[in-house]
Amino acid sequence: MSVESKLFTSDPTARTLLNKALVSDPDHIVPGASGEHVARIQRALSLLGKAAIKPSEAAAKSYGPSTADAVLAFKGNCHPPLLNIQNKLDNIVGKKTTAELDRQMKEFEKNSPPLPPPAPVAGAGDVQIGPLGERGQPVLNYYRHCGLETIGPARIDTVGSRTYSTFEGLIDVLLTRGGLHQVIVNHGSPELGLIVPWCAESKNTDTRSSIGFFSKIADAIEQGKANKANPEFQDSVDTVKFILNIKEPVVLRIANKLVQARKKGQVLHFRACNMPRQAALLYKQAFRSPMITFHPVRLLFIEVKPAAFAPGRSPAEFPARNNTPRDRARVFVDPFAELGTLVIAVRDLDGHTKVFDFSFIEQMVPAHIQAWARAIIGRWNGPSSEFVIPVMWDNGELSFHCPSEDGWRLKLQVA
Repeated sequence: MSVESKLFTSDPTARTLLNKALVSDPDHIVPGASGEHVARIQRALSLLGKAAIKPSEAAAKSYGPSTADAVLAFKGNCHPPLLNIQNKLDNIVGKKTTAELDRQMKEFEKNSPPLPPPAPVAGAGDVQIGPLGERGQPVLNYYRHCGLETIGPARIDTVGSRTYSTFEGLIDVLLTRGGLHQVIVNHGSPELGLIVPWCAESKNTDTRSSIGFFSKIADAIEQGKANKANPEFQDSVDTVKFILNIKEPVVLRIANKLVQARKKGQVLHFRACNMPRQAALLYKQAFRSPMITFHPVRLLFIEVKPAAFAPGRSPAEFPARNNTPRDRARVFVDPFAELGTLVIAVRDLDGHTKVFDFSFIEQMVPAHIQAWARAIIGRWNGPSSEFVIPVMWDNGELSFHCPSEDGWRLKLQVA
């Protein structure tokens, strides 16, 4: 028999001593012991229950009174309780306790798998950020202090973020860009596509319904058939005039800019919530982009500003089984036990823009927060006590995905 959890096996010395405790009565771990194996036991107790182990004991890796109390509480909370040969509870980590700690840690790690290594960076691109309201600042901070964008098997490094307030303004920005890859961050929905006013003269934000008509107008301009004798052209112009309540010169102004944007042959990466494939293909056709990427699921950027766990509180209060379509929490555990465990939770209030997020970390150490930032998003050069991550989920899921994970790439669509 041997221990199997990553926590108990990642350090050779701890693994050896815990394996002995698993099979040998003389090698039970008792109060007064110290070392890495004790630190692993303390960490397991903190992750699996509300263990209030004193920081001084944890720092010294010492099996002191608070560790002993945590062991006693753990054994009493097991079903059935872990009793000794006298049929009583004690504060010793013996065969049954080592086995149960290891079993529960394996289950915990299964529900909180380690992050995969970050994908390679293969190229660079630009980023354009639309009118996002109160969600805008985290997006700006992400691209200012990280800027890595997953576009498939690899990532690009975005540089030079710009903002726009209308769809015409987006075209204007793209016309100034020389790079192949262009990231476009905007609110989105299945019905409206990119949610942004068309132009200064119109407040209509339903770009999905009109982009096809602008595409036909741009086609006619390119073909030299932009005249009243072409019914498809004129019908498209009249339709856009009616839908957007704008005049024909404005329609033609936007369409002519679209014609110029087509000449750039840019690859467009739409980062907007719930973009259906049919809508994404309309934008692809309008810009005549050789390739686009998009998300048909929820996507948002959240600020991770971890607070310390209150005394007696622990990551064990956020099991994956308690997640719901409204509340999703993830526990990030360092299998090498070098970083304090991080919890990130997202509360989705309305299925669109009203999202509340919060986070906790076992140790309020800036170096730990920065290490988690690098592990989750690959890079962060912003404030040391916080970072921003993009997260994604399908409404039918009870968790969320980060950019380095397989779930993110599986849901990232390419056309």
